[in-house]
Amino acid sequence: MMEWLHQQWEWLSHREELFAWIGGISLATIIVSAFAVPMLIRRLPHDYFLESSEAAEWMRHRHPVLRISFLILKNLLGGVLVFGGLDVLAQLVGSLEQVRLEAEVAAVAFGSWAFGSSGHGVP
Repeated sequence: MMEWLHQQWEWLSHREELFAWIGGISLATIIVSAFAVPMLIRRLPHDYFLESSEAAEWMRHRHPVLRISFLILKNLLGGVLVFGGLDVLAQLVGSLEQVRLEAEVAAVAFGSWAFGSSGHGVP
């Protein structure tokens, strides 16, 4: 296990440029999003979310089966996206909990090693 961790650390330590690029791209994405999202929201028509928009009027005059099928598919897609987002959030929270637990185990192990005790306190 320790050998595997050492190999992984060696691989990561030789990829500093890769991590710099990933960090730079992430930072650029955040900055662009911070400016682009408000601009896009401002460009939406004032009736974009209302039933009385032109798109809703166009759909209202179509065949009822087509309209109902479209509404069902639209809501199913929305539900899949919402539950997918909730799943990702749950996994993120779960992984953060795992990281916290691993940090606690490491702290106990370090305390045991550094102070020569069982890790439950300093003798």
